[in-house]
Amino acid sequence: MLLAYKIGTSRGVRLEGGMTDFYAQGGFIRKAAEAILVHPDCVRQVVRYGRVHHQIDYSQFTQRLIPEDQDAAQAAV
Repeated sequence: MLLAYKIGTSRGVRLEGGMTDFYAQGGFIRKAAEAILVHPDCVRQVVRYGRVHHQIDYSQFTQRLIPEDQDAAQAAV
């Protein structure tokens, strides 16, 4: 597991995430609405953890992006 420690200009100062303002101003709803607008066939809006999220139904996608022979080679590594 990798950890990313954000370091400020002075020692001991940590920076907040870059999208804090976006989510504080209703970003969860805007993000879900935009995903639904672009892909209404497979995205729906749900409420999780007390806020709006988007949920994607991946069942319609059946194409394998990695050929099966590469799967076996990667498993051996």
